Amino acid sequence: MSKKTLVVVEDEILVARDIKARLTRMGYEVLATASRGEEAVENVLRLRPDLVLMDINIKGEMDGVDAALNIRAQYDVPVIFCTAYSNTETLQRAQVAGPYGYVLKPFDNREMEINIEIALYKHAVEKDLADTRRHLDATLENVSDGVISADMQGRILMLNPVAEALTGWSQDEARASTLTEVLRLRPFSPEDAELDLVELSRSLSPDRRGRQRIRNKQGGVLPVEIAVSINRSLDADLMVITLRDISQQLYYEEEIRSNAFFDPLTGLPNRTLFMDHLEIALRRRSGSDQTLFAVMFIGLDNFSAITSGLGHEQGDQVLR
Repeated sequence: MSKKTLVVVEDEILVARDIKARLTRMGYEVLATASRGEEAVENVLRLRPDLVLMDINIKGEMDGVDAALNIRAQYDVPVIFCTAYSNTETLQRAQVAGPYGYVLKPFDNREMEINIEIALYKHAVEKDLADTRRHLDATLENVSDGVISADMQGRILMLNPVAEALTGWSQDEARASTLTEVLRLRPFSPEDAELDLVELSRSLSPDRRGRQRIRNKQGGVLPVEIAVSINRSLDADLMVITLRDISQQLYYEEEIRSNAFFDPLTGLPNRTLFMDHLEIALRRRSGSDQTLFAVMFIGLDNFSAITSGLGHEQGDQVLR
């Protein structure tokens, strides 16, 4: 396992040498020491250490807090302030730089080592969380479904770009509104029921999937496949809703249904649909409905003479 690298910022030369020697004995590698803020920024940005040990009160126009702010704006590295001053004003000003710890002079080796290890661990965890968040955001931005997350009070936490397009609400607008205002659901058909998100949040088996229609912010209505899942935890319950625009799917379904039951040339019901209706009529006739009905067959005599003499296109026109 490689040694963790540090840059030490301390304007007292003897103190800087002592700190470097202590850190080396602890098993760390000190890449450089700096006595001024400008020098500290240059060394950190060039050497890219794992941690910076920064004295607050150093010589020059840029003190330790300014140097830390400059460094953190350009390079994500944990900074531990090492200072002899623990007054409230100094600590409050240092807090702006987002330090990962404080070590008060004079310090012992054990205290220093503990602070360094805690800072390194905390920074690693934060980096992993930030990487995970970036990967999650990238995934949500590129999935083809709309994704909305909200708490149990209906406060929206996140909309991905697809959900923004489907609802007509931007994420900032949605966060200032409520889930029922942003996601205005309607029954998919007159026979269906409207999905009640508020009631669903109180259900013992809250996961739901089905078809609904949503009215977007501009007043348009879209058919969607919707899935609702509620994740319950000790910290907070979370409702996650995924939406998929099924307009094209419904068009294809209608095309398939039309091709299955209607003749593509004439647009009339085909043999399959005729047999289905005939079966229904026969069942009614054998039951309580004694209404008589007739089946009539119509044929075209000598139709081949038309196609032979005038061609198939003219024959199709006659059939139409």
